[in-house]
Amino acid sequence: MPILIMINNYLHDLATGILFGCVMVLYYLGKIVKQERKEELNIFYKNIFNKISKIASFALMFILIGGVPRVIYFREYEWWDAIGKGIVTALIVKHVLFFCAVIISVSIWYRTKKSLNL
Repeated sequence: MPILIMINNYLHDLATGILFGCVMVLYYLGKIVKQERKEELNIFYKNIFNKISKIASFALMFILIGGVPRVIYFREYEWWDAIGKGIVTALIVKHVLFFCAVIISVSIWYRTKKSLNL
């Protein structure tokens, strides 16, 4: 069980990075498409948006679902280890930054989709 929890925790953090990365790619490609105003770019972007959105959706689902066991076993597998290593502040900062990254990613993703009429 400890190995599964540790793998889940690692993949949970990785999923946060994947979500953030996907959304940043969509955002910056969307800015380019808006500036160029070419129909072929719009078609290309819609296809890319849908494909990258599937990856981002999977990452977001994993963040939400994988967060459940992470919360349940947080004290046992992360908190006490952080206390022992003296890195509680770093652990708190990491979780605050990751939480903000998820909220910002979902917000930008929604606004990008809305602004490009997708």
